Amino acid sequence: MSIRIAWPSGLICGQVLACMLLGAGPTMAEPAHRTRYAQAAPGAILLPSADQRQEDQLFNIVRELSSACGNAAWSLWYTNDYDSWRNRKTPALSLNYSVRSYQSLPPLPASLPEPLKLRAEPAIRSANEVLRGSGEVFKDLATYINAKDYEDDKFKKGDELNAKLLAAGKSCHQLDAELTEIYRDLAVQVIDRRKAAAPHPEIVATMIADWQKARALSRELARFAAADRATLEGLVRDISALSEERKASFEPLKQAPQVMVKRFYEAILQDDVAVKMRRLLREAKTPKAFKEASEDRPRSSFWSARREIDYAMPDAILSYLRNPD
Repeated sequence: MSIRIAWPSGLICGQVLACMLLGAGPTMAEPAHRTRYAQAAPGAILLPSADQRQEDQLFNIVRELSSACGNAAWSLWYTNDYDSWRNRKTPALSLNYSVRSYQSLPPLPASLPEPLKLRAEPAIRSANEVLRGSGEVFKDLATYINAKDYEDDKFKKGDELNAKLLAAGKSCHQLDAELTEIYRDLAVQVIDRRKAAAPHPEIVATMIADWQKARALSRELARFAAADRATLEGLVRDISALSEERKASFEPLKQAPQVMVKRFYEAILQDDVAVKMRRLLREAKTPKAFKEASEDRPRSSFWSARREIDYAMPDAILSYLRNPD
C-alpha cells in the first residue's frame, strides 16, 4: 500500500506547519491604520484610542480564528480520506493541514457589553485550544504513517489519532459558526458607536442600512437545507435591485468614490453576493443541486455567501470609518 503525504509548502522533515499569528500578549502592536475623528459630530461619544485598538485587535483575532477553524473543518473532517486509504479504497493518502493558533490571548475589551463578552470569551478560547491541539495530533499521525508504524499495530493508533482529527474538524465547524455570529454582533456594536463620529454620517448610515438588508439574506442562508427557495429568490432580487439603484444614483459611488465604499457596493454587494446568488439559484434547479449548495458543511455555497455578508461587508464599513477620505 503506497502512501503519499502532501505537506504544506516550506515544511521540512514531516513536521506540521504551526504558524503563530500576531502575538496577543499584554502589549499590542499598533495597527497599520489610525482611527481619525477630526470632524467628530457634536456630542459624539468616543472611546479612548487604546480601547479602539483593543476592539480592532479583537476583530482580527475572531476573523483569523474563524478562518483557521474553517480550514480545519475542511481538511480534518470534510475532505479527510484516511479511512479510504486505510481500507485500501484509495492507493495514496494525502494529508495537508496548516494549523494556526495564538500563543496567548488578550483580555476582551472593557467596552464590550457583558452579554457579548460571555459569548465571545469561551468561543475564542475553545477555538484556539482546539486548533492548537489538532496540530499536535496531526503531527503524531504524520509521524506514525511516515514510519509505517501501522504495520506493527494494524492501524490501531492511526485509527485513534484520526478519530481525534475528525472530532476536532467537526468542533471547528461549529466554532466557525459561533465566531461568525460573534463577529457580526461585535461589528454591529462597534459600528453603531463609531458612526456618530464619522465625517460623512449620511454615507455610513446608507451602508449600514444596506448591510441590514443583506443580513436578512444571511439569516435565511443560515437555515441551510431548510431555507425556503422562494424567500431566497425574493431576497436576492431585492439585493440585486438595491445594488443597481446604488450604482445608478448613490453619489459617493459616482464621483471619485472612496475605495471602501466602492468595495462595499461593487465588489461585495454586487459581485460577491447578488451576482453569485443569482447564479447559484439558477444552477441549483433540482432538489439535489439545491441540497448540495445549501449543505451545512465547510465551504458550501451558502457558507461562502454568508461570509461575504457577515465578514466582508462590516469590514468595509469599519475600514471606511477608520479612513473616510
